[in-house]
Formats: sequence, C-alpha cells, structure tokens
Amino acid sequence: MPNIYHGRAIKEKVEGHSKIGLVEDVHEYDSKMEARCARVFIKCGVRFKPHVKFECMDREGKPFSYTVDFLFEASQKLLGISAAVEAIEVKGALCRHDLLRIEALKFKHGIRTFIATEPLIGMWEREGVR
Repeated sequence: MPNIYHGRAIKEKVEGHSKIGLVEDVHEYDSKMEARCARVFIKCGVRFKPHVKFECMDREGKPFSYTVDFLFEASQKLLGISAAVEAIEVKGALCRHDLLRIEALKFKHGIRTFIATEPLIGMWEREGVR
C-alpha cells in the first residue's frame, strides 16, 4: 500500500500487531518514525496499544486531550531510558509543549512517558530495546 502524504508526516501501515496480542493486525501510524518504533516493539515482543487517548489538564486547569503513540501493558525498562516507563511518544523535534503534555499525563493518570527521537529509535533498531 502506498504511503499517503498529509502535511509534514507520511502515514504508514504496520503489520504484526497480532503477535503482541492485539486483535487488529494492521495499524496506521502518523509518521515513518512512529512506524519504525512500532516495528521494533513488535520484533522485540513488547506488548503495547497504539494511539491511546487520555483527558488531561494543563497548568491553568484547562482540559485537553492527549494521545500517546505507544501505551505499554506493563512498565517497561528500555535501553537508553533510565527509568521504567508506561508510554512512549515519538517526536522528530522536541518543544516545550511536548514536555508539558507528558507532565500533565503523569500528574493526572500516573503514566510515565518518554519522548523517543530518531537516535534512540535507531539504536533500538540496531541493538534491541533491552
């Protein structure tokens, strides 16, 4: 299936999710980097759900929705991340807004999220996640 261009990211479908316990085998990711990360997790047998939406609040108490890229079934200790995490967010470039959103997710839902960028995903592809 060809990639579809939407703005800056190219959506990509990934197969193999049934290997990690999901009913739907094929899921679409918002970018090539997210798709790469999904393939690594599937290959390494890391059980996750893609694109899970949470309701959060910002520092002023204003509600907002936040969808994490990968929510793990259980806390994961992954290569290159010092603490165990419950979720991974994939970003090409970090900004302050991203950090505030993962802080709000931790505060409201207790979910520790790490933002993975290209160098970390590349290392996982070469060396695995553990």
